[in-house]
Amino acid sequence: FAYQNARIIIVRAHLLLLLLAGTPLCAQDKYQSKDFPVRNAYHGTLAQVRMNTKTAKRFRTVIREQAKEGVNFAGHFRIVGWGCGLGCTTHAIVDIRTGQVYDVPYASVQAIPDVRIPDPLRESAEIIKQYSRFEFSIDSELLVIGVVFNDDVFGVRYYRWHDNHLNLLLELHPGVPPN
Repeated sequence: FAYQNARIIIVRAHLLLLLLAGTPLCAQDKYQSKDFPVRNAYHGTLAQVRMNTKTAKRFRTVIREQAKEGVNFAGHFRIVGWGCGLGCTTHAIVDIRTGQVYDVPYASVQAIPDVRIPDPLRESAEIIKQYSRFEFSIDSELLVIGVVFNDDVFGVRYYRWHDNHLNLLLELHPGVPPN
């Protein structure tokens, strides 16, 4: 089972390599953390986490446990995540001040896991790893994620956390110039 999942991911990585065709996807970031600053990070106590969404109810234990670690995103939020398969994670966002849980606008994010990769596909997988991203910080509203979303959409997405949800700013795909 794990071998089959690894093989699927490697095949996807190989296909992505073919799509890249020498076009850098993330060579210059259009958006950076400094473009969406958060001035005051919350350092108070954690509010009781509210199970206010289906996701929160289903993954309540992991969400509560990770929320205890405190703020890691956009001043007073915590991005929490859990595995959904080989190289796959899904997330929610917890407001540490209020305990409110917010769903994210994507089902999952997949990247090349750190597993032994068969020699014929190793070069492809290493290139794909360069594009694997999940970047955020306590002092910015920017979230950058890539490589594979919701099974087969390759690229990098830039989101801004604003008004209690992630707003898609830009989506880049291999071989397609940005707008």
